[in-house]
Parts: sequence; C-alpha cells; structure tokens
Amino acid sequence: MKLFYTGATIAQGVQNDPFQSLGGFASSSPVPNNALNNLFSDLSYTGAMQKKQVTRGLILQNTLGFDCTDVLFGYQYPAFVGATFKLLTAIVTVNSSQSIERIPNSDGTPIYATFTEANIVLADSVNNSIDLGPIANNAMLGVWLQLNILSALVPPSFPDLPTEIAWWQAQSLPTLNLLQTIVFSIEYTH
Repeated sequence: MKLFYTGATIAQGVQNDPFQSLGGFASSSPVPNNALNNLFSDLSYTGAMQKKQVTRGLILQNTLGFDCTDVLFGYQYPAFVGATFKLLTAIVTVNSSQSIERIPNSDGTPIYATFTEANIVLADSVNNSIDLGPIANNAMLGVWLQLNILSALVPPSFPDLPTEIAWWQAQSLPTLNLLQTIVFSIEYTH
C-alpha cells in the first residue's frame, strides 16, 4: 500500500510537491516516509492566529501484488497535539481517469467529501483508524486530509507586536516541529 500525491497534469505524471496535492490526477510520486513537511508545513504564527484549515488530496493504492481485506487507514497524534490541531479524513472514490475532485487552493474543502475524525486514542494508531474494507490489487482510493488548527496556541499578553512575534518564532523551533509529527499506518489482512 502506498500513498501518492495528487495534482499531476496527467494520470501518473510526476508531481511531488505536497502543497500542490489538491486533488485532480493521481501522480506517480509517493508521499515520502519520515520526512518533515511531507504533507503540511510547520505551524506558523499567521496560521495559528487565523485558526487555519489546510486540505490535501492523496491517492491510496494497493501496490502489494495481491488483494487485501480489512484495510485500516490510521494515524497517531503526538501526545500534546490535541490542544494544537486535529486531523479530519474523507475517503472518496477515484474515477476511471485516476483522479479525484480538485480544489482551487489548500484553504478549500472538496464538495463531494464528508470529513470525520477517527476515534482518537493518543497512543494507539489502530483505534485511530478508518475501516476501508477490501482493496483489490492495484485499486485506488482518494484520501482527503484536513488539518484544522485549534486555538490552544494563544500567546500571553505582550506589550508590543515584536515581542509577540518573537514568542511565536520560539514556538516554531525544530524540536516543536518534530513533536507535531503525525504517524500514519495502513493495516490489512491478506
């Protein structure tokens, strides 16, 4: 099982920019494992203040060479993350041209997708899963991910804007960004 970016100009075309993965054609570019910013950028001052919503469209393809049953798509939040953001998921059908609905920008929401949050148990990725049922060999499903930034990262009162900006910059240190990592898992029965 592999996750691929969308947004290619033709089906299976190269498109490896996560910020352009806004639906449309399935690309031939897999989402890399263990890479920061492989789906969403770091939390920013502006994004947190605006409580931004960021949407990405991906394709899940069974590349294992055999049919799978009981496929679970899951994710695990870092322990602290419940106060910072939540992740919503929508599973959609991929049409015969290997594409899903396209949104104009990452602030948008696809019309033909119903987003839900998985049953969250912070330390257990299995209980954070969505049951996809069976997926045949080479079959594809569309996976919409929507990151909703919550209001928990609100700075204390500051005497001026430069001091407040400095506080936000301190919140974006690499160690914090590593703590914002969401781990995805795909489980199946053969």
